Amino acid sequence: MPSRPDIASIGERPKKDGTTAYQVKWRQDGEWQSEKFGDSDSAKQFKNLVEAHGGQWPHSWVRGEGTARSRDRADQATAPGSEHTDVGPGQRPRLCLV
Repeated sequence: MPSRPDIASIGERPKKDGTTAYQVKWRQDGEWQSEKFGDSDSAKQFKNLVEAHGGQWPHSWVRGEGTARSRDRADQATAPGSEHTDVGPGQRPRLCLV
């Protein structure tokens, strides 16, 4: 049985600060769609989600924010008095479904 071609692809995008962002791209209804991630593992997980959804945005995914579950965790992580220190000013942690 021939292998099915990938629906989405991952591209590395250099950032001004010297780090790398990972962009997942695919075509949905004739239009290019994309989402960026700070690490390759999250990008791979999201690519798999897009492909599992037939080249569509995954259910409950909000562009630039993640899933509804991720947004709840991000709100907790960035709440005043939070002990999380891995989130900089104006940034929100981004999580994928596992």
